[in-house]
Amino acid sequence: MGKIIVKYSVFLIISNLFVVQMTVVEVFICGEKIVSSNNRSSIPPAVTSLLLEGIAQNTTGTVFMPEHGEDTLVSGSPTEKAILQWGLDLGMNFDAVRSKSSVIHAYPFDSVKKQGVVVNLVMGYILFQV
Repeated sequence: MGKIIVKYSVFLIISNLFVVQMTVVEVFICGEKIVSSNNRSSIPPAVTSLLLEGIAQNTTGTVFMPEHGEDTLVSGSPTEKAILQWGLDLGMNFDAVRSKSSVIHAYPFDSVKKQGVVVNLVMGYILFQV
């Protein structure tokens, strides 16, 4: 069985200009700007799947889905909340994605380094998501 290696880079431009809550306003995938950041059809399905997995696993934030159609509650740092909300806008099922692996350790997003790291155990493999 051969190895499949998927290499991609994603840059999100997040803004809180004139609003209290930060949001994702621009998305660049593999150097190309995605026309509509909330349009799942403008992102290749394999990339969308990897993005949603990375968003759900690489966070110390949480998502609470109320039972009676009330607004979803997203918690975490302002940056994490913006990225988690973007994932939800793309159709991410936070609990389902998170349940596929065990988080061994999470280093919260550092605004100076512009990264966070989560160490996961997925199907017997240790996975570092930066």
